[in-house]
Amino acid sequence: MEQRTFIRHLRNNPTPAERKLWRHLSVRQLAGVRFNRQVRVGGYAIDLALRTARLAIELDGDTHATTAAKDAARTAFLESRGIRFTNADVMTNVEGVVAEVERVLAENPSPSPSRKREGNTKDLLPPSHLWEGSGEGSAPKTTS
Repeated sequence: MEQRTFIRHLRNNPTPAERKLWRHLSVRQLAGVRFNRQVRVGGYAIDLALRTARLAIELDGDTHATTAAKDAARTAFLESRGIRFTNADVMTNVEGVVAEVERVLAENPSPSPSRKREGNTKDLLPPSHLWEGSGEGSAPKTTS
């Protein structure tokens, strides 16, 4: 299955844990920021992402436990770029998960919503041109 089709399938068929966490993060409910579901970053489908702060949130279910070798590369990719929770964490303690996301956001505030992104010294994820459908990534025109 093509990656774009696969991501669309994941977005349209969220796991119960994704659905539960999404209810707390959607519609700018947390810190007034906008999260997106199932975003392509660096060849991986990220469960939830905050593009402005370049923060990835991964929810690990049973499939991650059975594919440990394959998941090792993904873990290395995400280690400094995001936070991970298990589905069990979300299902049993969603308030704690939301509090942890809020804490990470407080430590790494989103830059100004301007396209210039000045002052953003902490790049947690690859440049925005790697984010599918972000509408960013084209080089700004320079004038002489």
